[in-house]
Amino acid sequence: MSRAQSSSSSSRRRRCDSSGAFSATEWAKKNGHYGVPQNSQQLQQQVRQLPAGASALLRYVPAEGALLLLRQHGEGEAPALHVLGGKITTYRHLAAEAVSLLQPRLPMMRGGDWTATAPLPGGDFPMTGLPALLDGLARDYPFLDAATIDRIGRAYGTCARQWLGDARSMADLGVHFAVGFTQAEAVWQMDREWARTADDMLWRRTKLGLRFTAADVAALDQWVKDRG
Repeated sequence: MSRAQSSSSSSRRRRCDSSGAFSATEWAKKNGHYGVPQNSQQLQQQVRQLPAGASALLRYVPAEGALLLLRQHGEGEAPALHVLGGKITTYRHLAAEAVSLLQPRLPMMRGGDWTATAPLPGGDFPMTGLPALLDGLARDYPFLDAATIDRIGRAYGTCARQWLGDARSMADLGVHFAVGFTQAEAVWQMDREWARTADDMLWRRTKLGLRFTAADVAALDQWVKDRG
């Protein structure tokens, strides 16, 4: 590589790293790769390799900017669905596409679409109802500080009351690990949200890992292991 090429490459990397300005199409043009496919047929034509012994179904969803890959290694084997890309603003549409790929292989998922009018768990309150929900939690659980009320209300919505229950003090929620995160919340995440590790709770369900000390993390991790 010449010095000019190296400089140009470094410049491209710096611009991309700092601003994220390059779209996938621009990157493909600059680097001589295939352009972004406009439909699933074009995508199938661009595939060069698939794992041996695996049947695969590819679907490209331009509106969501996502690629769905469904793989199955043998008759009777459970399929694996991979979703690459996507937009938070169109997650329901993407979820519907994913389910439509799985329905022929998983009978329990068959049926019509129903999520358009169904709230997400804890989201069964009016669009403008968050302040009232937070006020209600602050009134009924006065031992929780304002920051914890805000976090819990935004994270769990109406489901918060299911694990806060009849608590009248922090002690009623079990072990207080740190910054308002208690045993009651950890149990809810493990029983209802598939959390299995301290990292699941502190980085994937919340971002409390930014505020936990190393000792706090170790205590939560040990509690999770002891609970099994």
